[in-house]
Amino acid sequence: MKYQSRGIINVEVDFNNPKIIIIPTFSKNILPIFLTFNTAICEVIQMFLSAGQTVNAFINPVDAFGNPAKVESVEWFSSDTSIVEVHADESGLKCDIVSLGHIGNVQISVKADADLGEGIAPLLGTLDIEIVAGQAISLQINVTQSTT
Repeated sequence: MKYQSRGIINVEVDFNNPKIIIIPTFSKNILPIFLTFNTAICEVIQMFLSAGQTVNAFINPVDAFGNPAKVESVEWFSSDTSIVEVHADESGLKCDIVSLGHIGNVQISVKADADLGEGIAPLLGTLDIEIVAGQAISLQINVTQSTT
């Protein structure tokens, strides 16, 4: 079974294959974003971005019953800051993931303290991102001396 929506972005969900494809319709220069889900716990585990693309990420801390919960000391990290930088807002709950134009693989991680008292109860989340080449924007003609 598939679901498709149309608008500023096109969203295609294939329930037989745990993947969501987000296709921006407002710009031809943005590569589709592919999100792969772990079907057991329904969390994003892999994402594809085009070189130079920026996306927003956020966390929604919840307790064991799914109720909103508070966390402290939220920090975001990129495993390779030459490929992707992460810029968090003041709350730490949101960030911009900025692809710097280099192709490669990177892991974004976020950690927080779930214990609101004196102790520390660390929580960690990760997201694997593959940066792929963006849309071609020019052609380069190269000329060499003929050997014949």
